Amino acid sequence: MAAIWVRVEDESARDELRNLSRWLSEEPDLYGHVSLIERPEPEALGSVTDVLQMVLSAGVAGSAATVLVTWLRTRHGTLKMKLTRADGATLELSATGTKLSNNDGTDALVKMTMQFLNGAEPGEESGDQHKRIGQ
Repeated sequence: MAAIWVRVEDESARDELRNLSRWLSEEPDLYGHVSLIERPEPEALGSVTDVLQMVLSAGVAGSAATVLVTWLRTRHGTLKMKLTRADGATLELSATGTKLSNNDGTDALVKMTMQFLNGAEPGEESGDQHKRIGQ
């Protein structure tokens, strides 16, 4: 099993993470593999959602990659999502604009994300990889 942490960089990151968690949890292959990690917020009641954690067993990376990319494609405005593996490798995905067309390289992005989730090196030039979809 591999742990993946997902962060969203957006002014409404907490809501976006909760929404992404729902999307992932609705995928039958991922049910029980996703949890929101929260921390207490100083000077406020309740807690703040910081990160979404996925614990992926063999064979579910394809489902996770498909949901992550599909979810990102449905976001409005500019949004960045950073995936981090337990080995410290990161993959940053970003989308600019509104709902993207079907001719935006989605298949390649899903494949790259799936390879990352399966533990493949995210980039040849550096330890980090960044992929932008939409304009």
